[in-house]
Amino acid sequence: IMHDKPMHLILVRRDLRYFDHIHPEQREPGVYSAPYTFLSAGEYRVWIDFMSKDMQHLIDFDLKVTGNGVHTPEPDMLDGLQASFKGPERILQGKPAELSFTVSDEQDKPVSLTEKFLAAAGHLVIIDATQKEFVHAHYEVMNRDNVLTFEYTPQTVGKHRMWVQFNYRGKARTAPFDFLAHK
Repeated sequence: IMHDKPMHLILVRRDLRYFDHIHPEQREPGVYSAPYTFLSAGEYRVWIDFMSKDMQHLIDFDLKVTGNGVHTPEPDMLDGLQASFKGPERILQGKPAELSFTVSDEQDKPVSLTEKFLAAAGHLVIIDATQKEFVHAHYEVMNRDNVLTFEYTPQTVGKHRMWVQFNYRGKARTAPFDFLAHK
C-alpha cells in the first residue's frame, strides 16, 4: 500500500491534456483493473506506480484510444475553487525549485485545506512535453492553510505540465499548470 492505495495509475494524452489519476482494484492475485471511459480519442501515456516487496515500481507504456474524432473539453476539476501557482522566475534544469500552489474560493478568499488526499495534504504530478520525465510528489504537512509547496528539480528542459491534487469537502480537486524549464 502506497498513499492509501495498492496501485496508482496516471494517464495523460500525448498533448498533455486529459490527465487522470485513478486506482485499479485487485481482481485476482497479480491482476488489477479499473473501468474507464476516455473523454477523447488520441495517444496516451500511462504510468503505473505500485509497491512490491518493499520496493516502489514505475511502469509506463503508450496507449492508443480510437474514437469518432470529437474532442470533449477537459473537465473543470476544481469545482468552484481557484488555484494559483508561484515558482521561481526561471526554473532551471538540475536546480532545485520550490513550487507553491495557493487555493481560494470564487471570491478569492483562502480555503483551508484540512483533508488528506491519498494520505497526503497534496499530490503533484509533473510531466515534460516529451513524456520522458515523470514526477509524482507529495506534500505531507497538514498545516490547515491554503498553500501546498513542493520541492522539484527538473531533469529536462522545455515545456512541462503539472497537476496539483488535493481534497476539499470530500472531493478530489485537480488544477493544471504549465511552465518552462531552462538550461
